[in-house]
Amino acid sequence: MARQRKLAVTLRSHPFALLAGAVVLFMSLSISSVQASERTWRKCTEFMQELAEAHRESIGDIEATFEARWNRVLAEVPEGKTARKELSAMAKRLRQNSGLTASQHTNVTRVLDLLDHMPITENDLEYCRNKRFFRNRIETFALAYEEEGDQLLAELEALASLFSLKPDEGVLIIAGHIDGSVESIKLDQDGRLGKALLVGPYRNEEFFTLAKVQAGPHHWDHMRSGMWELNLSFLDTTLDIQAGALNYAGVLSLSMNFSLASAQLDDRAAIVLDKMEVRYPELLRSLPMFNALTPDDPFIEFYLREKAQQNESSANAP
Repeated sequence: MARQRKLAVTLRSHPFALLAGAVVLFMSLSISSVQASERTWRKCTEFMQELAEAHRESIGDIEATFEARWNRVLAEVPEGKTARKELSAMAKRLRQNSGLTASQHTNVTRVLDLLDHMPITENDLEYCRNKRFFRNRIETFALAYEEEGDQLLAELEALASLFSLKPDEGVLIIAGHIDGSVESIKLDQDGRLGKALLVGPYRNEEFFTLAKVQAGPHHWDHMRSGMWELNLSFLDTTLDIQAGALNYAGVLSLSMNFSLASAQLDDRAAIVLDKMEVRYPELLRSLPMFNALTPDDPFIEFYLREKAQQNESSANAP
């Protein structure tokens, strides 16, 4: 790629120099400046190419490790063709709905595209004057990509664990949206010390997670980000988790920006049911669904009954 370079040459006239000497001096300074600038550009280009190659190798290692762990989780599902087939289908949708593709574009494709074409302007040369800082900056993109993969693997492992529920365990549907950054959200089981569930981190995103929890009453305890923590007891809500069931628990709306934090829990059963049908229809078919937020509300039962009748009618249609 051809680069446009602006070279600045400063001339200082010697008071005793003859005109011919001035001309020679001008030519000498111009040539040395061009040579120095060309060398600076070349060295900077080589540094950028070195960083690009290192980034490619790092990403290659990250992706190889991710794929190996992903396949291992799928292979460790309890024996049974049905369970393994169902998890494989859910895992595929989980991956499609994750932020991994977006993270790859941001932290891999765009970074490599920039490095492959840098330096472009004189200002880009500054990055080569502080190589350690810029190298560390590039490494943070690889770490961000790796963290996205680790979070996805954790979700897959949690999903795989749902195929081995104990008699006193149920599945909690954790849905919501976060504005800002939350490191963790804690769910406590009432009257059981040490029985807590931590989910997160979440950063400016919609989240939809399934988790295996013990049956019984639970409450949202707190959410934390860095030094800040928001006690969620003001939500004044008890979630009555039923064993062997999918447990609807409402939709959390969270905000955590610097010292300002807020939270609310809304009843959005239709939204959660719609997402379950799209992402985990196998679980909807194999496990009953219970309203852990408002057990007396008949909406979920009504919705699933109507949906089953529609599906039956469609299947029997000529």
